[in-house]
Amino acid sequence: MSGAWRGRALRRKCECEACARCDGPSSHDDETHDQRLTQAFPLRSVRATIHLHGGTTKCARVLMDWFDKGDGRRVVDFVNRDVVEVGCGTGLVGLALALLGARSVVLTDQEPVMDIVQSSIDGNVVDGTATWVSAHPLYWGDDVPDALRGKDIIVGADLIFAHENIPLLLRTFSALCTDRSQTIVFAHINRFAWEPGFFTGMASAGFRQETVLVDGDVTIFRFTRCGGAPLLS
Repeated sequence: MSGAWRGRALRRKCECEACARCDGPSSHDDETHDQRLTQAFPLRSVRATIHLHGGTTKCARVLMDWFDKGDGRRVVDFVNRDVVEVGCGTGLVGLALALLGARSVVLTDQEPVMDIVQSSIDGNVVDGTATWVSAHPLYWGDDVPDALRGKDIIVGADLIFAHENIPLLLRTFSALCTDRSQTIVFAHINRFAWEPGFFTGMASAGFRQETVLVDGDVTIFRFTRCGGAPLLS
C-alpha cells in the first residue's frame, strides 16, 4: 500500500449521514466504524489471520465472526461456492470467506477503492491458496458485468448509509441475484428512520427475507428469490 493512500485515509471524512453531522474532520473511528490503519482479524476455525490496512465496520466484523465461528457455515453453504462481495471496502468479509473455503471470491467497490482492495488481496492471498480472489469495480445502479453474475452467494455489510443510494443498491442486488439457488447475506446496523425502505424495496423486488442473527445492534439477514418474482431494471 502506498504512503499516499495512508495519508489520505488519515484525513478522509466519511460521507455517511452519521458522520456528516460532525462539524470537524472525522476519523470515523467509533463503535460502528474502525479506521485504524493497521488491523488484524484471526480466523480461529482455520488458524489464519487477515491483515488489513484501512478501516472496517462493525457489521463486517460481526459477519466475519459469524462465518468463522458462528452458525454461518450451517446457514450459508459457502464452501466450494462462488462469492461476490458488494461494497467491500477493505475486503474483510470476502477475504474471510476465501480463507474459510469459498471456491472463488470477487471483491467489488467503487474504482477509487480498488488500490486498497488489491492491496488487501496481495497481503492475504498467498501462493498456494486454493481460492481464486479478484477485485472488480462496481458502481451500484450501473449495469452488472457478466464477470459478476451467477455467483452462488452475494455478501454485503453496512451498505445502507445514504438514502439516495437505496434504489441503486436494490437494482444491483436484483441484477446479481436472479435465481432461487442464489443467496444474499447482508449485515445491517440501524441508524436512520428511512432505512426500512430498503427492506420494503427488497420485498417488492421479489426477495424473501430471513433474520439469521441478531448480535447487539447488528442484524444479519439472508435474502433469497421468491418463485416467479419480478426483477428490477
